[in-house]
Amino acid sequence: MSIGAPYRHDSNYRWSETGTTYSATGDDNTEAGANITLDLSSADFWSIDCGGSGRNVVLPAATYNGCKVVIANASNASEDITVQESDASTTNGVVGQNEIGVFIADGTKWQHITGVA
Repeated sequence: MSIGAPYRHDSNYRWSETGTTYSATGDDNTEAGANITLDLSSADFWSIDCGGSGRNVVLPAATYNGCKVVIANASNASEDITVQESDASTTNGVVGQNEIGVFIADGTKWQHITGVA
């Protein structure tokens, strides 16, 4: 696997290439009352409390090489965050309680690393 860097993350939390903006938000700390579907305007960093039940997070299409999403599971109980591809049916990874998942697009699919926070 190779992850290039044609897209950069600027100080305004935007992924851009040649002046085109793909993502334009900052951090998001949330208690999830439902599943979350991300798009290219969603935050790059998420701290999620599942709120009593496991949740799904659906990633946007992995179109832009080097885009990243970081998800921290801040739940106070054993509640998993299942991270799915943009088709909402393929599981890419699971982020357990007190874990952090890093998801990086390679232009075609999402790669992930999950570890203990």
